[in-house]
Amino acid sequence: MPKRGDSFNSFRKFYRMSILNNETRVHHDRVAAPDYDRNDLIFEVDHLSLVYPGGRGHPAVEILNDVSFSVKRGHALTLVGPSGSGKSSVLRCLNRLVEATSGTVRFDGRDIRLFDPRELRCRVALVMQTPVMFEGTVRDNLCIRPAGVTGDFSENRLAATLDEVGLESKLLDREAATLSGGEKQRVTIARALLRDPQALLLDEPTSALDPPNVLLVVDTISRLRAARGLSIVAVTHQPDLVRRLGGSLLYLIKGHVEAIQSLDGSDAGEALDARLQAFLAGEKIVGGSGRP
Repeated sequence: MPKRGDSFNSFRKFYRMSILNNETRVHHDRVAAPDYDRNDLIFEVDHLSLVYPGGRGHPAVEILNDVSFSVKRGHALTLVGPSGSGKSSVLRCLNRLVEATSGTVRFDGRDIRLFDPRELRCRVALVMQTPVMFEGTVRDNLCIRPAGVTGDFSENRLAATLDEVGLESKLLDREAATLSGGEKQRVTIARALLRDPQALLLDEPTSALDPPNVLLVVDTISRLRAARGLSIVAVTHQPDLVRRLGGSLLYLIKGHVEAIQSLDGSDAGEALDARLQAFLAGEKIVGGSGRP
């Protein structure tokens, strides 16, 4: 009887071969990667802090403290750190699902407070840890959008977008509730893509998936970043996704930036912070500031 690891390795080889085969097909209505200056910044975050007021008789709770970083257009930034370090809160500050207590976030050169929140969340789309499916078919789920948001939701566009995330158009008429976990997550990514975002915020998109579906979603995200030139800010505990995305790693502890380091570019050869090395080696990040 083959071992579980052997089966998964066989699946990995089969899936990657199918991706190569699929890429030889002619695709219609896909969004081409834009031509841009790679030194251009899509996100600029300066001295961001987030404090939740305490309840009656309880002190305020500090979530983020003086967080600063930037993300180049078309590049990726991955946030890592132990649970409760504020990683998901950073993502929600980037598209105003949470309003920062102080500091500034600029997207595409503008303070995000100058955007209509609906416009901002189309251009900076969030994919959450647990895929959210609504009652109805896959087509129904893809066509869900905020009031007043327009776009191309034709059959050709829906089919092409499913194709981008590695799903067949025949799924459009399938009940969303019957999809596997990996299929649901890729449908949520497709739903975000239909708004033509410039950036994707990924909040642990593979944490609820089994290993084969983790591989499917990681491959999907990696291909989309290259094909569309998407900027990505991700929270993940998957070293494979980090390596595929490249860009930079930002290490958070209790709302503080402990380290930030590039994985590619001119400074990629610098010695990695020991904790980031451990993360990329597959070791679990635990609490503790790690400060001298």
